Amino acid sequence: ANPLPPSPPSATRDAPMAPDNEKRKRYDRQLRLWGEHGQAAMEDCSVCLLNGTGAGTEALKNLVLPGIGSFTVVDGAVVTEADLGNNFFVEQRDLRTSRAACVTRLLQELNEHVSGAFVAEDIAQVLSSRPDFLHSFGLVIATQLPSRELCEVARICADRSIPLIALHVHGFFGYLRLALPEHVVVESHPAHAMLDLRVLAPPAELRSLVADRFASLAALPVAEFSH
Repeated sequence: ANPLPPSPPSATRDAPMAPDNEKRKRYDRQLRLWGEHGQAAMEDCSVCLLNGTGAGTEALKNLVLPGIGSFTVVDGAVVTEADLGNNFFVEQRDLRTSRAACVTRLLQELNEHVSGAFVAEDIAQVLSSRPDFLHSFGLVIATQLPSRELCEVARICADRSIPLIALHVHGFFGYLRLALPEHVVVESHPAHAMLDLRVLAPPAELRSLVADRFASLAALPVAEFSH
């Protein structure tokens, strides 16, 4: 006898999930926090990380996971032994290769929906050949930059009203500076109507009940008073 043909796949089980539903499932917890408008703003953001240090990659990781639009790592250094001890986004096999390429590859593994790129040059070299390089970013994170380069980056960001986060770490000590123009966030939510449970015109029966049973609250037993 001929074998029975296989049953058609269940439309409910095998149908691809709609993009909106897939995104809602993937980012459910944060959507509850800042809503769809906040998520849209996150996905529209492009971040530039200057130097893929341990602190810088950790900061960028916390933006890649919730789903920024894209990021670019600018770093002319190579992976050293010191990086292997303080940076989760480099591997032993990457020793003496481009640190920018390594951290970009591993950061992209955290969220396939985020676009990542890198420039294996110091920011001073990049700005000397492309002075407008930073203009297209919505946020710049600068880590372990020398004062001269940091001042130049801060000037460009201030002229273009681009928020700048500068952080520097020395062992267990470090500092973080935030430079940005006036930033106002208005995310109003409709006020939920509060039910008014007061009885402003109690009927005679209710007034009589209260007068009979609750004339003296101090004389009530504890269990009855608590209710």
